[in-house]
Amino acid sequence: MKTPPSTDREMTRASWLDDVLRLAGTRAGDGWEALHDALDALAVRTAPVARTTWKWVVAAQGLAVLAPMLWLMRTPFEWSASLVALLSLLAVGALVGILWWVRWRGM
Repeated sequence: MKTPPSTDREMTRASWLDDVLRLAGTRAGDGWEALHDALDALAVRTAPVARTTWKWVVAAQGLAVLAPMLWLMRTPFEWSASLVALLSLLAVGALVGILWWVRWRGM
């Protein structure tokens, strides 16, 4: 048997929904089509911000994964630190570019 959510959780959820609906310029009592249109317009307005944030997140993830891997390969291949840094930046740039292209093609 499910227990009802706590009051704090309900209040947080209600305030979150109210904030989104306020930003969309609508309210919960509107019809489904009006809600869909308003929330779709809100998504279109906020898309550039989300895409910019997404690019930085992908770049940070790529750097966090590739830089240590390339650094560990430095000793066996006798690479300099500057070469490892350059390869890391190129790999992250390629990763961001490829993911951007895949997303662009999917739209």
